[in-house]
Amino acid sequence: DMDMLREAAALFEGTHNFAAFAMKNTRGNAAKDPVRTIGKVDVIDEGDGSVRIDFYVNGALYKMIRNIVGCILQVATGRYTLEQTKELLRLGHAATRPMQLTAPAHGLCLEAVYYDDFPF
Repeated sequence: DMDMLREAAALFEGTHNFAAFAMKNTRGNAAKDPVRTIGKVDVIDEGDGSVRIDFYVNGALYKMIRNIVGCILQVATGRYTLEQTKELLRLGHAATRPMQLTAPAHGLCLEAVYYDDFPF
C-alpha cells in the first residue's frame, strides 16, 4: 500500500528522540544524544514492485534507518499501525519495539553526504 507507506514515512520527518529506533546494545551511546532531525523522507515507486526510500538526515543512530524502514514496511503491510509508530516516536527512550523492525541491509546505500550545505 503505497499511500500507507508514504503516510508512515512522513511520521518520521522532523526532530525526534530516535532512541527507540537505535539497537538495544547501543542505546547507551544513543542516550547521550538520541535527538536527530529527518528533514525529508521520499518514497518513490520505481515500478515492478520496487520502492526506493530516500532519507535526508542530520545524523543517524546505529541501525536507525534500517529500523525506521522496517517500521514503515510493517505499517504498509498492516502488521503495525500508525498509532503504534507515533507512540514509539513519542516515548523515545522509554519505548520498546514489540516486534523485530530491522530491515535487511541489502539494498541500503549511502548516496551523498552534505556538510555545510545541509539541504533542509
